[in-house]
Amino acid sequence: MGKYLKTPIDIDMTNQFASEVLRLDFDNPTLKKWYDTEGYEGSELRKYLTEKCNVKFHQEKYGEYTMFPLHPKEKD
Repeated sequence: MGKYLKTPIDIDMTNQFASEVLRLDFDNPTLKKWYDTEGYEGSELRKYLTEKCNVKFHQEKYGEYTMFPLHPKEKD
């Protein structure tokens, strides 16, 4: 009940939108609400942001994550 199938286009659109919101406003409360979500959607969003947007997450407690920016690696 209430389940629906997500297509790859839906997932891609959500991820791109989240990365743009992150770029414009790192402390956006709506983005935090969605990456704090437990379950498939929240974990996939955290995974995408970690891989593509140079951030990391630390779980404070169930359903609450803190996002930290990673500094780019310096070349020798």
